[in-house]
Amino acid sequence: MNRKGIVGRRRFGQGFTLLELLVAVSLMAVLAIMCWRGLDSVIRARDTITASSDELRALTVTFTQMEDDLRRSWAARMYRLPQPVVDFSSTGPNDPVSLELLRETGSDDDAFRVQRVIYRLRNGQLERGFSPWVLPGSQAGSGSTGGSVGGSPGGSISGSVGGLAGGSLNENSQAVITWQPLL
Repeated sequence: MNRKGIVGRRRFGQGFTLLELLVAVSLMAVLAIMCWRGLDSVIRARDTITASSDELRALTVTFTQMEDDLRRSWAARMYRLPQPVVDFSSTGPNDPVSLELLRETGSDDDAFRVQRVIYRLRNGQLERGFSPWVLPGSQAGSGSTGGSVGGSPGGSISGSVGGLAGGSLNENSQAVITWQPLL
């Protein structure tokens, strides 16, 4: 064999040229950028879905609580309480309207216990407040009327809520309201 044939074989067996390597690295960089953007959009979409799911879960819990409060206020209508069982009120002309409910608490004893629940929107936050309901004219600290009101079918009506937080009265015989944010 001559020298020309050996040189030709060595040339093809040595590897890639610089141009071929630059093209391959450029293609790899373009693919890496496309993959990174795709992965970034998937991560952002996952975060958005998670946040939306959390908001939906909070709305579901809020509406379930409101439904329970309204169902329990239906039973309180039978007792002909001296104030409306469902009422909308506002503390001032520029203040938002709040929803006030009187509801039964479902205690284990025979006394019908009433709880006051208020829903309000404050600084863009929906809040639920609750306290024992005190009959107008009852003594501070007693928490109970000891008799029936308006021909109640089941015996006595009590304004105290056994075992729930916020069950105390202030010096004006007003029940202390415990507030909890909902949304």
